[in-house]
Amino acid sequence: MIARRTQYSGRNLHVPEGGLFLIRGQDFDLAQVTNLGVIEISNGSLALSGDLTNHGTLRLKGSGDLTVGGTLANTGVLDTILSTGSIIGVMENSGTWLDIHSVRVGLTFHGADLKLSFPGYAGHVYQIQRDASRALAGPWENLGDPVAGNGGDIQLMIPNGAVMPREFFRVSVLP
Repeated sequence: MIARRTQYSGRNLHVPEGGLFLIRGQDFDLAQVTNLGVIEISNGSLALSGDLTNHGTLRLKGSGDLTVGGTLANTGVLDTILSTGSIIGVMENSGTWLDIHSVRVGLTFHGADLKLSFPGYAGHVYQIQRDASRALAGPWENLGDPVAGNGGDIQLMIPNGAVMPREFFRVSVLP
């Protein structure tokens, strides 16, 4: 567990704006959590007997599990893009819930060039790849270096991409 600027009282946790609470490969049992910063559960678990109020970012990665005995009230960002874990409990969501389907590639043509664009969510690193076989048989080759998301769109221009016979592209979200 890594904590920065968090307030822990008994079995209650408060993560203020700018605060960070990381659970990596450990299991935590708490009563209530209020999050205004970032909580990340990666290959561990967080079990609450009471409520979790999320106004910040709550991110599950790998097999990270979240169990809420009360209500999970999300008005911030619930990020499960890289999660194979589970969320168990009653949820009230008026915020944003990101999953792997949130990463969709857009294509636009600029003359003979092809522009790929997709949302680059903060806390994730992306790698654009091209199918070297041009038949979806692989292998996939990286185009450029991995790019860290910052909340804006990530774009890549493929010179002459609009006039090539056939191309397949994908975006890989790196752990």
